[in-house]
Amino acid sequence: MYSDAFVSEGNQNRKGVLVRSVTNFVSENRLVEGEFFYEANTRRQALLQESYIEVGPEIGQYVWDDLNEDGVQQVDEFFQEVSSNEGTFIRQFLPSDDLLPAVDLNARF
Repeated sequence: MYSDAFVSEGNQNRKGVLVRSVTNFVSENRLVEGEFFYEANTRRQALLQESYIEVGPEIGQYVWDDLNEDGVQQVDEFFQEVSSNEGTFIRQFLPSDDLLPAVDLNARF
């Protein structure tokens, strides 16, 4: 059982699926041998939010152009630098509190 604090934050049991198959095959004349691996997994992943942090021209790669002249930095107003040392911002992707369903799939021959 979960603690009361865990449940009070809206958390609960989550169901997931994991499918894994490893299949070996050999032809009748043993000319061809191999292995097939397949794995699928469901999970929940944090939504990543794009943000820009001012760091200076030494390591910055993005410039801010206030397109609508409102003085507020918006994600669609950042552009990659054209010339060296022009950018003063770096782009970061930060995880949010929102979780989205995701599927991992791996297959190999």
